[in-house]
Amino acid sequence: MVFSHFARIKTFLTIARENSFSKAAVKLAISQPAATQHIQLLEKAVEMKLFKRSREKIVLTEEGKRFYVLALEVEKAYKSAESKIALRFFKNEWEETAILRRRN
Repeated sequence: MVFSHFARIKTFLTIARENSFSKAAVKLAISQPAATQHIQLLEKAVEMKLFKRSREKIVLTEEGKRFYVLALEVEKAYKSAESKIALRFFKNEWEETAILRRRN
């Protein structure tokens, strides 16, 4: 469940950065309808509209701008956790290899 929430936040950030649902979808390797669904589910979860849409462009609403700042913090924390997990895994693999070498 946490991953699906982060996927929606990642989609939100990418759409905001690209100013386009379709460009964000391509960048995320998902379909445009999937990107739209992510945003609809996210907007429902946070109970606010995040984007103002028109035929020509999309822009963040005032609530969307405030949410963007929070989403950046979530993204930073998620990436930090990923790095720590990867580093811990690498360290454990290295220690296990060293132990096996000492046994031989």
